[in-house]
Formats: sequence, structure tokens, C-alpha cells
Amino acid sequence: MQTANELREYAAQRERDNARRYDEDELGLSMWASGLSAEKARLQAEILDRGGLWEFNVLCDTSGAEVNAKAIDGKYGKCWALLDSNGRFTGVFFGTGARAVAKRGYHYEARMLPAKAIIAGSGHGLAGAASCYVMAVRTDQ
Repeated sequence: MQTANELREYAAQRERDNARRYDEDELGLSMWASGLSAEKARLQAEILDRGGLWEFNVLCDTSGAEVNAKAIDGKYGKCWALLDSNGRFTGVFFGTGARAVAKRGYHYEARMLPAKAIIAGSGHGLAGAASCYVMAVRTDQ
């Protein structure tokens, strides 16, 4: 596992490489990928600086306990799917908006949880590259 300082140096090296590529008119996918790698390394360094934790909004019940649920892409966009104790879908789905959540008796709470930086996106090939972004994801689930 790299340290936060090693990750920052990696990110800085990617940026220096991109500056060189720009100066040499060597633009394109390698420059894009290098920039994305630098962004991921910077976020991972920030996560490490926070003790491996990142702040996430968690779905909670009235007592403040985290609800066993998973955010999924439903028929009409993002929604919550409730899970049983074995992690299987119960068949209960509802929207992720504050009103839909409150209507079910739940609420959101910000919590610091174990995390890592990833590159996420959708699509395939070069067209999919346009949707790529860096984000923190939970590692405790």
C-alpha cells in the first residue's frame, strides 16, 4: 500500500508528464488517462490523510441505525432496494429523494466510513471514456 506522500508524488509526476506531452503536441488518450490517474491518486492520498475514511450519507432508521439497503438503478432512476439479513433483495424499493425516504420513516446521516478511490463510469470503448470520473467508495460493505 502506498503512503499519502507517495500517491501525491505519483499524481505530480502524471501532471509533469502531461505538461511535457502538451509541449510536444502529444495530446490524446494517454494524456487523458494520465490526468485521471493523477486525480485518483490525489483522492486516495486525501482518504489516507483521514485515516482511510471518507464521509458518506447513510440511510438510517428512526433510531439512527444503518438500514440494510443498496442504491440501484431502477426503472425511473436511482432507488433504494431493501435487503434481508443475507443481503438478498426483499422486493421493497423506493426513491432516493428526501421525501421518498422520509415517507418510509428513514433519513440520511453523514458518517465517516472506510473508503478507497476508484475510477468509475459507464459505456464501452472510447465512448465510455467520456463518462469516467474519480470517486470514493465504501470498502466496508
